[in-house]
Amino acid sequence: MLNVSIWLPAFSIGVVAGLFTIVGLQIGKRIGALTPLGFYAEMLGGVVLLGIGVNVLYQHGVFS
Repeated sequence: MLNVSIWLPAFSIGVVAGLFTIVGLQIGKRIGALTPLGFYAEMLGGVVLLGIGVNVLYQHGVFS
């Protein structure tokens, strides 16, 4: 189609995703240290991930 090697786009996406991950972790660590909401935010994040997982299973017909 585009006659472009897959390696350069894959590498670029990987580098950008890695940088965003590092920045997000640093921001989260600083905000978490400033507020006592860290535990509750972690629990809420876990519940959201569980909800997403259950939704995926439901959409793929696991519960029917």
